[in-house]
Amino acid sequence: MSLTKEVSRNNYYAFLWHAGISAIALSFVDVDTVIPSMLINAGGTSIHVGILTAILIGGTRLSQLFFAPYINSKSNKKGLLITGIYLRVVALAGMAAIFFFFDSFSNAVIIFLIFLLMTGFSLGGAFATISYTDILGKSILESLRKSFFSIRQILMSSVTLISAWVAGYILKLFDYPVNYIYVFLIAALALLIASLGFWKIKEVKIAPPKLKKSIIASIIDELKSNQQLTYYLLLTNTLGLGYSILPFTLLLGKEQGDLSNEFVSNLLLVKMSGLILAGILIYFYSKRIKYATMLKVTFVLGVLFPVFAWLFKSHVEAYYLTFFLGGLYGSLFLVSSGGILLEISNSSNRSIYAGISGAGNILPTLIPLVAGVIIAQFGFQAFFITILIITLSSLYFIYKLNCLK
Repeated sequence: MSLTKEVSRNNYYAFLWHAGISAIALSFVDVDTVIPSMLINAGGTSIHVGILTAILIGGTRLSQLFFAPYINSKSNKKGLLITGIYLRVVALAGMAAIFFFFDSFSNAVIIFLIFLLMTGFSLGGAFATISYTDILGKSILESLRKSFFSIRQILMSSVTLISAWVAGYILKLFDYPVNYIYVFLIAALALLIASLGFWKIKEVKIAPPKLKKSIIASIIDELKSNQQLTYYLLLTNTLGLGYSILPFTLLLGKEQGDLSNEFVSNLLLVKMSGLILAGILIYFYSKRIKYATMLKVTFVLGVLFPVFAWLFKSHVEAYYLTFFLGGLYGSLFLVSSGGILLEISNSSNRSIYAGISGAGNILPTLIPLVAGVIIAQFGFQAFFITILIITLSSLYFIYKLNCLK
């Protein structure tokens, strides 16, 4: 099947269907608010928050490298994509079961089961992400990609804003742990319905390349032959650390004496407002704004919101501002980094590049683990300063990346 306008249009809306419905699940299991507050309520410490953040952010990325060679060898990746999504559905349903039988387990057992199921959720995401990136790159016309990313972000953020209000209402309506039973059940159901969009995809099949070398040797060759890939990895490692900040900001909020369900739900709404605003701006300026400009704005935001988080930690308003800036940052970083990855790769190596991109994000994986120790030993100030210094270094790689679109 060749990529015609009709095929591209069909896939365009199929991907948007998934994006819109899955946004409900994402708001109900938001990794910056709902998930860490759930763990903290279950008795989790800064070390536990660091481990869980590493699993959800870094675990998905690192495991992509192991899946990439297998997925890249398949000409039909739609089935693999759907399989990865269903693994996530099962993990979310399992989380609901944990809280249904909450009184039967000790806090230690509950935390262990949370780690176990969230690891399954993370692995399912890794399996799906590589297939998603590959199919998206060859199934939507290049001229429509930037508008797709911006519309997808607006759609997801708008749906998430509404569902975030619903999630917040449920968190406040029911006491812990009953509220999390409903939260995870709704998330699982939403993700299941969202997967129907992938069944509608008309996949453009391209004969997979045969790897003549090991995956490690292939990665080394790609890094040597494509300097832009090297700069891209260094950029995502440094500028991408913003994802590690918000869960620990929530932990800081607890130390300041406020981690109520209402506070968490309000932070979720504020974050989604930032995501929506950034998505709208990207959509209207998608033909005029380049990825390089998006990265520069992302850099400014990545510097600002950890500064606000620390300097004004005793003021409730500062948490709202931090999460709003974090929403702007997250939207811009996702659109720009996703678009650049498609730009520097092609149909024959996109799966491998997706795997390299995921596994190459070493710092965003390690920082949450190290952060728990840093906070426990030296306090939050040392943590925020560490993040800020690394983020500042990303400016060099922004200028080294040659983003033409």
